[in-house]
Formats: sequence, structure tokens, C-alpha cells
Amino acid sequence: MIEPRRSLLVLILTALVWPVSAPAQVGEVFTASVTRVADGDTITVTRAGDAVRIRLDGIDTPETNQPFGREAAAFLSARVLHQHVTVTVKDVDRYGRFVSRVSVGGEDLSLALVAAGLAWHYVRYSDDVALAPANGTKRSRHDKF
Repeated sequence: MIEPRRSLLVLILTALVWPVSAPAQVGEVFTASVTRVADGDTITVTRAGDAVRIRLDGIDTPETNQPFGREAAAFLSARVLHQHVTVTVKDVDRYGRFVSRVSVGGEDLSLALVAAGLAWHYVRYSDDVALAPANGTKRSRHDKF
């Protein structure tokens, strides 16, 4: 049996050397490399050696098994997979994903997906005035979701 003082020492040393990943702060901006596109509105980036899931802010896209879901994921993949993106954290959702505006080469991906007709402005969670006008630009695709 390990004596109590030794257990405490092991616990303290473990806490001191264990890598700590600070949670994102709302408003935080960072650059990261995209390692995975899960679907049209969720990506994984590498930040300081850690994989971080990002949910694109202000939009919703069809699931990959729904009409235009694969197209939305392909659109996003073509723009960001293995690219460096700028992430602006807006919130952290119940799944621990950073809800964020993401841009690559100055292009806001939420706006790009909505303007392409592959996503819609998610008004339940967003009052972003920039997304509202883009929502109507490709209305015919939205009607098919």
C-alpha cells in the first residue's frame, strides 16, 4: 500500500507536469491548421498540438446523409482542409465545440456557404445581420433541404 504522503506527492507532481489545455475565451482569435472536415458546418483544427472541434457560427447545413449535405462538406473541404484558418471564438456549445467564425484568405466561411446555397442563416442562434442578406441569394437550393 502506498503511504498517504507519497500518494499526495505523486498527485501534485502529476498535476504539475500534465499538459493543460486552456479553454477558449469568447472573442479569442487564433490561427490553426484544419485537419478534418466532419460535415458542412463542423471542422477539426490543430491548436498548440491539440485537436479542437469548431462549429461554424451563424449557419446550419444539411447532414451528410441529407440532400446537399455532401456538397456542403465538399465545398468546405475544398476551401479549408490542410489550410491555415483564422478562428474567432463566439461561444462554446454543449458538445465542447468552439462556435466560431472561421476565415481563410479573408473569406468568411459562414457567409460563403450561405451565399453558395449550401447553408442557411441559423436565426435561432444568430442575429448576424451579414448572414441575413446572403441567405436569399440561392433560395432554390434551400427549398430542397
